[in-house]
Amino acid sequence: MLRLYTKLSLLIVLILVAFQSQCWAVGSSGFENATYSARSIAQSNAVVARPDEPDAVVFNPAGLPDLPGVQLSVGGAAINTLTHFQSKGTGRREKSSAQLAFVPNFFLTANPGEILDDRVGFGLGMTAPFGLQNRYNSTDVFSRYTGHRNALKMVAITLAGGLKLSDKLSIGGAAVDYVTFKYDQISNFPNSNVLAGIIGPNNAPDGVARLDSDGYGLGWTLGALYKPSEKHRIGFYYRSRATVEIDGEVRIEGLNPLLFSPVLGNLFPTGPDFKTQATSDLPLPPNITVGYAYVPSDKWAIEFDVGYTMWNVFKDQDFAFEITNVVLQNLGRVPRDYDNTWSFHLGGHYKINDKLDLMAGTLYYTAASPKEHVDNVLVDSHRMGWSLGLRWNITENMSLDTAYLGLFHFSRNIQNSEVFAKTGLNIDGRYTSYTNDFIVNFTYRFDHIPFFEKQQSISNS
Repeated sequence: MLRLYTKLSLLIVLILVAFQSQCWAVGSSGFENATYSARSIAQSNAVVARPDEPDAVVFNPAGLPDLPGVQLSVGGAAINTLTHFQSKGTGRREKSSAQLAFVPNFFLTANPGEILDDRVGFGLGMTAPFGLQNRYNSTDVFSRYTGHRNALKMVAITLAGGLKLSDKLSIGGAAVDYVTFKYDQISNFPNSNVLAGIIGPNNAPDGVARLDSDGYGLGWTLGALYKPSEKHRIGFYYRSRATVEIDGEVRIEGLNPLLFSPVLGNLFPTGPDFKTQATSDLPLPPNITVGYAYVPSDKWAIEFDVGYTMWNVFKDQDFAFEITNVVLQNLGRVPRDYDNTWSFHLGGHYKINDKLDLMAGTLYYTAASPKEHVDNVLVDSHRMGWSLGLRWNITENMSLDTAYLGLFHFSRNIQNSEVFAKTGLNIDGRYTSYTNDFIVNFTYRFDHIPFFEKQQSISNS
C-alpha cells in the first residue's frame, strides 16, 4: 500500500509541475500569491491558529502532529484579474486582456503515530506563493514601454515537520525551495526617446525588448501553536527572507541603425537585433503572522489573523548585463522601494450537518508599492475581499472543498516620473483592478501508515 501512495504522490507532483505553465498570482500585496488551498481561501486565509488540515504545511507546520495517519490533498484555482487604466492627461481608457489562469496546490502529511508517541508529524507541499502574469495591447500607453506581456511563474516546494512538546504547545518548521521557472517580459523598445537627446525630435519606430530568464532560491519557516484551553488557540508563523537568483537573456529586436553604427560609437555591437546575458536578484519578503481561534465546539469556530510583511527588502528590480552601455544601464534599472505591509483576516466555519460545512471570511491588505513606482506590471493598491466556501464530506475519509474569493483593488492615482524620464511616455492616471478566484481541493485521509504500523507490531512482539 505504501508503494501505491508513493507512486500516486509522484504522479500528482508531475501533473502539477506541468500545470504551472498557467500560474498566476492573485496577490496579497506586491506580487505575493494568496491562493494556497480551498479551505484557506474560504476563510480568507484566517488559518494560522487552527492548522488542522494538510495546508498546515505552508501556514503553520506546528499543527502537523495533530493530523492523524496520512492525508493527501490536491487542488487548483481558476483566477481572473482585470485592470483598468484612465490617463490623467488625456482621459484615455485602456484595460488588460481578459485571461483565466490556473494555480494548483498539493499537500501530503504523515503522522508515525504511537511509534513516536503521537508527537511528530511531517509534510510535503507544493504551492505558487509568489508570481504574476498579465497581458496588454502593445499599443497601450500605460504598458507599451513598461511591459505588455509580463510573467513571474514560481513554484515553492516545502518540506515541513512538527513536534508536540506538550498537550498545550507544539512547534514546527520547514525548508522551502523557490523554483522560478519563468521570469519573462516583452515591451516596446523606445528608439525615439533613446535618440531624442542626440538627434532631437524624431519618429523612429519602436523596437521590441524581450527578457527570458529563470532562477531559484532557498528559505525557511517557523511555526508555533499554543492551546491554553480547549476552546482557545493561538498560532504563530514566520517566513524567512529568500533571494531568488535570476539568470537569463535579453534580446532587443529592431534597433534604430544609429545605435549600432560608428556615428554613435557602436553603442550596440550588433543590429538590428542584439542580445546579452542578464542577471538579477529577486528578494522575497519575510512575514510574521499571529492568529487566534475560538473553538467552542466541533460545530463552529471563528479565527482572526494579523500579518506583517517586510516588503522593504524589495528596493529595485535591477538587471546587470554581460554586454552593457548607458542605454541598457538606464533601462535596466527599475526602482520599487516597497513599503512594509499589514494584513487582517477574519474567517470561520459552521457545521451544517455531518456532510456539509460552511466557511466564510473577509480580509484587508495594505499596499506595498508607493504611488511613484506603480505601473501596469505590478498594479499594487490597498485590497479588500470577501470569501465563501463549502466542504462536502463525501465519506469519513474523503472531502471536497470549494471556495470563492472576490478581491477589490482600491482605485489608485499614480505619478510615475521615472517611466516618463526613460521613455518620454506619461503613464500617470487612475488604476483599478478586480480579481475573481475560484478554487477546489480534494482531500483523502488514510487511517495509518502501513510501514510504521508493521514496525510497531514487530517491536511490541
